[in-house]
Amino acid sequence: AEARAELERAVAIWTKAWGPDSPAVAMGLNGLGKIAMAEDQPAEAEPYYRRALEIRRKKRPPGHPDIIDALAQLGVALVAEKKPEAVGVLEEALAGVEHDGDATAGDRADARFWAARARVELGIRRAGALAVAAAVCKELDVPEWQDALHECRAWLTAHSTTAQQ
Repeated sequence: AEARAELERAVAIWTKAWGPDSPAVAMGLNGLGKIAMAEDQPAEAEPYYRRALEIRRKKRPPGHPDIIDALAQLGVALVAEKKPEAVGVLEEALAGVEHDGDATAGDRADARFWAARARVELGIRRAGALAVAAAVCKELDVPEWQDALHECRAWLTAHSTTAQQ
């Protein structure tokens, strides 16, 4: 609650000082979205993420990492809300990551996992998406990505079981 209040105050100050389309405002809105997601409130997070994405699209060139990040965060919120729009948003983020020369293998794997996860959870091309998620889990089987690997395997196990029922 304290962090939310401080961020809301900061966003108001930055909006007044630098205008409503300032990258600082986008950063603050993104933070408010993260707080809402941490509180399991994706419907509250969605408008913050949408506005942050809108600002970043105005202020950054296409394919900029800030835009990719905003797309990914919006997509995750949309998946949590079970909105089919999530698939397109996360596939746009994936395309951006795949064309970003500075993206790491972990960034690419994470983007592929979330795009596949959206399709599975929303029932869109589910079987193919499960295969993609399984491939991503194999890519994550390296020492530096063990946390992501465990999350991926747990999700895949839960969803592969429901797919077989």
